[in-house]
Parts: sequence; C-alpha cells; structure tokens
Amino acid sequence: MAGGGETRFGAVVRADSLSQLTSAGWSDAVDYGVRRIVDLRFAEERAQDDGDVAPVEVVHVSLFGERDPVKDQQWDDSTRAADDLTHVFAALYVETIDECSTQVVRAVNAIAAGNGGCVAVHCFAGKDRTGIISALLLSVAGVEDEVIVRDFAASDEGVLRLCAGWLASADDDAERAYRTRVLTAPAAAMATTLDHVSAKWGGAESYLLAHGVEEQSVADLRRKLAGD
Repeated sequence: MAGGGETRFGAVVRADSLSQLTSAGWSDAVDYGVRRIVDLRFAEERAQDDGDVAPVEVVHVSLFGERDPVKDQQWDDSTRAADDLTHVFAALYVETIDECSTQVVRAVNAIAAGNGGCVAVHCFAGKDRTGIISALLLSVAGVEDEVIVRDFAASDEGVLRLCAGWLASADDDAERAYRTRVLTAPAAAMATTLDHVSAKWGGAESYLLAHGVEEQSVADLRRKLAGD
C-alpha cells in the first residue's frame, strides 16, 4: 500500500464461481469467515447452478447487465480477430467502468456493507468481472496501481486450471491457442483501465462518489480493507 502497510487479510476474497462447492467446501468457507457473497454473473449463468445452496447471504449483481446475444457474437468475433487481446480486454473493462456504473456501485455497496464477516466476490472465472471490482476495491484501500495490476495478472494460473477441460477439448492447436488467449489476464489491460479511472474520474474513490456511493460507504470500505 502507498506509505506502507498491508490490506486486511480475509476481509474480502475474490474467486471463480462458488456454485460447485460441496457441503464440505461451504463449511470451510463459513469457518473461514465468509458471511456474504456478491455474485457478479449473468442470470443465465446462475440458472445452470446445480450445486449445494449457499448457506450465507448472496447478493446478485450482474456486472455486465443483461446478456445480449449480439454483444456475445461481437465479443467472439473481436477476440478471434486479434492476436493480442490486451486492447480488447481493456476496451471491455473501460466500457464496464463507464457504462455499467449502476451495477458497479451496487456491487461495491454490497461489499462495503458486508454482513458481519468476510465478503466473497465472484463471477465465472474470477478474472474479468471480479477483476474489475477487485481493482477498484484495492485502489480505494490505497494499494498502488502496479500492485493491483500484478494481483490481476496472477489470475492466469487459476483460470487456466479451472478451464483445463475446455482447453483440452479444442479441435486443433489454433483453437487451443485462441482459448488460451481468451483465458489470459493481460496486465496491460488492467493498467489501461486504472489509468482511465484516474484520468477521467480522478481515481477509484472519486469515481464511486460521483456515481452514488455514499462517503460513509467509502469510509466503511476503506476500514474493512485497510483498517483505517
């Protein structure tokens, strides 16, 4: 963190989808201190869940809004056309910041309020939607941009492991290479996003305040994450 110090361990955790946790897994999560989950997935993704029901409060905030088949096709086309997906992911993250602020604010408010314990934030892979929200949280807590970027890029190992079956099922090397690119968390994309938040909004805190997060909620969030 700027000026030294560390974020508070276990206050907020980011994850891939928690929908496949077993009863033992949920028990471990509760023992860890999880008391609220903020689920950033589409409703269509949640409808496919077939695991145990979460034993804690779940707040649903589809960060990307309603699922749009046209946008899904545009995303597929743009990612397949590009050898380097850094600018594609950066554009997605910046668009989310600017055009999905209502959902961003709902997610951040749910995290700031908490429920007497740790808040677990997740989407499907824990990379894009969860990465955006995590970056804003860390920035509000006073973590330097370069550290936030490294934290985001560290998603690669877990995402590739999570999606190993999808990678293995690719028809050929070209398709496997494409799928690997899509699963990667480009550090430069998050760096571009943080630069955008700073240049356009004056930083994460100013962005949140400008879009309706109360000052008290920002203070609660900083206290939760940094112990201020």
